[in-house]
Amino acid sequence: VAAIAVAALLIQTFGSRVIPELGSWINELLGKEVTIGSLTEHLFFIGHYDTKRYDFAIWSLVQEMRISLIFPALLAVVLWIPWKWALASALALSAVSMVVYRWVYLAGYSLLGTYPITGHCLLFFVIGILLATHREAISAWYGQLNTRHRGVLAIAGIVSYSCLPQIPHLLGVKNGGPSAWLATPGVVVVMIFALASPRAGRPLRLSMPSFLGRISYSLYLYHGIVILAALNIGYGRVPIGVLILLMFMATLAISTLSYYWIEVPAMSLGGRLSRRLDRSKNQVTGDAIPQRP
Repeated sequence: VAAIAVAALLIQTFGSRVIPELGSWINELLGKEVTIGSLTEHLFFIGHYDTKRYDFAIWSLVQEMRISLIFPALLAVVLWIPWKWALASALALSAVSMVVYRWVYLAGYSLLGTYPITGHCLLFFVIGILLATHREAISAWYGQLNTRHRGVLAIAGIVSYSCLPQIPHLLGVKNGGPSAWLATPGVVVVMIFALASPRAGRPLRLSMPSFLGRISYSLYLYHGIVILAALNIGYGRVPIGVLILLMFMATLAISTLSYYWIEVPAMSLGGRLSRRLDRSKNQVTGDAIPQRP
């Protein structure tokens, strides 16, 4: 909500112009106006509306919010059935969802296509659940690999994430599902190395990667806002190299401020509310209040 407010404030302050030489994709995101109706839609994050109006990263947040509402049930099902069945079912649902999405989009109901995308995104939540619940078995499997096999696994992960997703684009496939499927094994490989390899995990615990990890959610929220604002305000007026540097610095600075001024207080508030609910529940049931660290 804070990020959307910042984006709306920037548009109200500086306007939003169309820049034809930047291409159709950028100009679909520029040239927007602030309306009360669109701001209201963004307050709930689970409906079908123009998620690119203020911050193009919000499209995935809508999916995350929807799936979070059913996540306990999803977790229960994935833990109940064999992991191969869970993975195969999620992949099949993803494929069917992409077909439905394409049909809905071609029929002219592009915004309603966000609902089939939810079925597609369930695949990645299932993979995350499986990685988390089988991490010890995965670590044991990784420990049995020799250096050569670990090197092959690393190369396969890099190819999966960096190269294979380009194939559908080269073939003219506009649906993003196949690219996501081809990139996912690469993401899984990264997670395996981070979970199971002390050597690979060590750099991730250094101060700078840890800091970027802490502010990563704000980086996700604000990078698009900063890019579009910088293009809107500075394109054609500031050298492009300087503009890119300013984008990078501004994104880091704003994300850091967002983390300390918004995220940390929000998490602290969540913790206080949770403890208050615990106390209320214990008072009703007569249970002893557990001592918290």
